[in-house]
Amino acid sequence: MNSKYFNITVKPDITGANAVTAFADDDVMFDWTAFKIMKGGARLIGITAVCKGTNAVRQEPSMDVYFAKAQDDGTAPATLGTVNASSSPSQYYHQLIGCLNIPAGSFRDGLDSHSIAHNNFIAETGGGFIMDDVTPSDGYNTYYLGVIAKGAWDFGTACLADDPISAGASVAVVKGTDPRKCFAPGDVLIDNGNAAIGTVKSLASATNITFVGTTTEAVAADDEIVCKNPITFTLHFEK
Repeated sequence: MNSKYFNITVKPDITGANAVTAFADDDVMFDWTAFKIMKGGARLIGITAVCKGTNAVRQEPSMDVYFAKAQDDGTAPATLGTVNASSSPSQYYHQLIGCLNIPAGSFRDGLDSHSIAHNNFIAETGGGFIMDDVTPSDGYNTYYLGVIAKGAWDFGTACLADDPISAGASVAVVKGTDPRKCFAPGDVLIDNGNAAIGTVKSLASATNITFVGTTTEAVAADDEIVCKNPITFTLHFEK
């Protein structure tokens, strides 16, 4: 029998420059990121956010999460605005379908270098909101998630390239923050100039990062290495 509950994972991208620059209250953290759910509509009943720390130290400011549908022509909503700045005028007004807040108090305090928060709308409010059919394509509806900071989020790591990293390398030598406290296998890494480095395979020591395959672009010595997807959202639905 098919379960009436399901989860969708959303991993918004960030540029290297925005990762190492602290956000101010009401700054755009992530512009619209698309995700799909099966046609027929569903109720969003909860959200979990797993967040990278700042320089390997847990951070837990609040954030507002917005949801939108596509425009009538099937394209994404108009931009929320420039990341790390206040939001743009509301050209996306007619695409907005819901929002929620993840308060600072929702984050648990047991992890040193990462934070995790979970909001259960059914338990807390008896609510949730419906994502109804829009224009299903191949049996799926496309929706969008965007995030506004409600505090000084900062995804810098202070984990630096010890020497230049050439494109095609399988291992990077780093200094500063222990990469085992900043990254995990499967993380996609970039530098503060947004050079695409590669996907982490393993972290054997405080100074080495091993990649799946080889690195994509060269990185200069002392460039800061950050995660391209510093927050993973899991959306919990009831069909």
